[in-house]
Amino acid sequence: MIDDFQDIILKNFEVEEKDMKVNEFILQFNLDGIDFDLLPATNMAAVAYRSDTVQAQSEQMFAKIRQARDPHQAAYVSSSGLTEAAVEFIKQQSQFAHKVARLTKFWNASIVYTGKKISGRSSIMELLGIAAAKQVEKDNPRKPSILEAFKCFLKKVENISTQRVAFFEMFYQKSDVPPRIWNQTPLLLDPTNPWNNFMKGFSPEAQSFFSRCAQNSLELLQKVEMQYSRSHGYPALIQVFRPQPVMRNQVSGVPKPTENIISVRHSNKMQPILLMRRCSPEQEKFSEAFQKSMSAFIHMANLQSKRSTAGTDVKQLVQDTIDDTFHGSKRSWGPSFSKHEDCDVTFEIPVANGQSFLISSNYN
Repeated sequence: MIDDFQDIILKNFEVEEKDMKVNEFILQFNLDGIDFDLLPATNMAAVAYRSDTVQAQSEQMFAKIRQARDPHQAAYVSSSGLTEAAVEFIKQQSQFAHKVARLTKFWNASIVYTGKKISGRSSIMELLGIAAAKQVEKDNPRKPSILEAFKCFLKKVENISTQRVAFFEMFYQKSDVPPRIWNQTPLLLDPTNPWNNFMKGFSPEAQSFFSRCAQNSLELLQKVEMQYSRSHGYPALIQVFRPQPVMRNQVSGVPKPTENIISVRHSNKMQPILLMRRCSPEQEKFSEAFQKSMSAFIHMANLQSKRSTAGTDVKQLVQDTIDDTFHGSKRSWGPSFSKHEDCDVTFEIPVANGQSFLISSNYN
């Protein structure tokens, strides 16, 4: 089946086979700047002949997994069959939890992580955000604070190595969790699959890295709260979503750029674009992570610019962020005689009103 879908995509879209990642369980590819994971799933709900298809699918999948010779392996192979349940779980959360989860996704994107890929990283941060939102809603049901929930999330990430989080509310109970999974720490149980601990792929090195980043954010947040004003709210809050950690001394094989160019132009692009012309493997890995981080930061800065009565110079924020990231101090940004298309690396990051930021760097 995977082979059939691969043939369909190659014939109908501008995707090259060398850019696809394929195995017996998944087909991964990028189309127009959007990453796709295509996984086949068995429709078990049709067998149950019930109207509540999501719940029926989950129950049938659980029964199939329990009957397998190796339930843990069966749960891994069958996880795509629980995708609709995962979507339903998120849909059933409160509006407050949705807002907090969205903030956590932007924070996660701000982290320039170049280590071994963390499977389910986005889901981990989203679920920790939902757990934080639930905790704050429980403590203050009448008027829960998004800022308090965000701080609660950051504290969970700061102490990620000791977290034990589970959601027994929709698809299974504690008694359904196998002891070998329940006894693991850190633990973040998949809300739709009691055999899946999302933390299993979160290495001790990655835990330490994200813990430090969360600690940095909490310290920044404390400073931001001290600058609160009735008229402008938290004007410095955007600083919490700047790319981190500061890269000038922390990424092996990635030198400081000798030149940066920033401009804004009209564009109909919908997704960020990254062009790497002359880069080492280390630079490529860093550029991919930094581009995602800058995309999230620019989006947040643009939102603040629209909502702040004080106004926000997004281009100046981007310049200051690049200076701090690579050089540790502000520099003079005068006219450049270089062109974006001649630089080693170029990001194009769409914002609003048909405009894009172009950010280019030279390393030689």
